[in-house]
Amino acid sequence: MKTEIRNFVAAVATLGLLASCAQTDFLKGQSDSTSAALQNTRVLSDHDIIAKRYENTAKELLVKAEEREKLLQHYEDKSYLFGRRGQDFQAQAIAMARKYNLDAKKAAAQGAFHRRMSEFAKGNNAAAGEPLRQVSSR
Repeated sequence: MKTEIRNFVAAVATLGLLASCAQTDFLKGQSDSTSAALQNTRVLSDHDIIAKRYENTAKELLVKAEEREKLLQHYEDKSYLFGRRGQDFQAQAIAMARKYNLDAKKAAAQGAFHRRMSEFAKGNNAAAGEPLRQVSSR
């Protein structure tokens, strides 16, 4: 009996030691695909791909914002179902819809910037019209 307990304690201690020494930066490999694409941009023609990603992200964010606005409408229409928590739900829906709309605008601006960079890379400088500058994302 004592041997089994000792073996169990030794196994748990070994697992704890292995877990504490394990590499923990595996999450960095799962970062946002857009930022990974930005870091790997070697050719100016890659701006087309990046622009499409930003534009798709903007569309997805607008869909999420619309969903939150529908939830907000539901919370306002059926406020009697939610009691005191209904106001919290409404505030959260408003905040999330606002955040998604703002993030969608930023993504669309980044997409437009990369679209212009792509046109510039293709030699279509006449379409650009004004100097290229990146919109700050803050």
